[in-house]
Amino acid sequence: KHTAMNNRTIYSFIVGCGISAATSCSIDETNYSSLDQEIVYPTEAGFSGLVEACYENIYYLYGKMDGIDLMEMGTDLWMNGGRNGSHGELTNYNENLNTSTGVVRVVWNALYGIVAYCNTAIYYANTAQADSTRTAKVAEAYFLRGFANWHIVENWGGVVLNTTSVAQAGAVERAERATEEQFYDLIVSDLKFAADNLPETQGDRGRVTKYSALAMLAKAYLQRTRLYADGSAEKKQYAKFDLDKYYITWYVIKDQGSWHVDGVLRARSDAGTDDNDTMVSLDFRPNCTDYSGKAPVGKEYTLKTAKAGVQLSDPAQNTLSRTGYTFN
Repeated sequence: KHTAMNNRTIYSFIVGCGISAATSCSIDETNYSSLDQEIVYPTEAGFSGLVEACYENIYYLYGKMDGIDLMEMGTDLWMNGGRNGSHGELTNYNENLNTSTGVVRVVWNALYGIVAYCNTAIYYANTAQADSTRTAKVAEAYFLRGFANWHIVENWGGVVLNTTSVAQAGAVERAERATEEQFYDLIVSDLKFAADNLPETQGDRGRVTKYSALAMLAKAYLQRTRLYADGSAEKKQYAKFDLDKYYITWYVIKDQGSWHVDGVLRARSDAGTDDNDTMVSLDFRPNCTDYSGKAPVGKEYTLKTAKAGVQLSDPAQNTLSRTGYTFN
């Protein structure tokens, strides 16, 4: 009996010591299941992965039907079939087109997802380990942010313009609208940075280049003109021609000391009120190969002049010849 009591006493003492030790010691824990972004993103590998994540949501624009549906349905690029199938709200602009429409919700979330990743990449670019490609990498984020914001403002107008990373400022609790001009100011600024710092070629297929940025910048300039009245100083600043009267048949981006865009403009067929101010293009387009000499130079003429007959080149300089044919 005496022995049994001693055993219980010793057992109680051991348990008591164990509880005391557990409450007084400190345990250093390492979480191997996740990594701290403040540690990972500033590294070269971490920052590269962050920039690559900026491309992820483009899948919803070009890898699924959602982006095609929203960008093409209801425009002159689309023709309805015999039946009014799925997404009739997009082709007919009926009462079912609202914020709960699945396609609208998917594209909205995808575009703002791109912006969020890009804002984070731009934020951590200042803390990333210096290497020869860091500026070019963050230029990809600037391009993609400009690309996403262009689609946002063209689809929904002046909505929320996010420029800070959640990692920097935390979650935004109050949404405020921006103007379309504010959107375009940031879009143009982002695309200019991208054009100045992106390489002309990329090792990985699908990554944006200097030419991507220049083409997108030209598109932004053209679309921005819709915000301003005809003849206004703002419209003249962003377009050197009247979009209602002319269209582009081709353009090329060139580097001749500085980057610029060359191209060919054509007057729209309904631009003029009569034959005196409606323009047509007369070009020499050979449909054979057995000729020699210099071909006439084509150019634009008024429709009145074209109907009366025009001489495409100076006869003294016209050396074009072909057996069995006479050129005037």
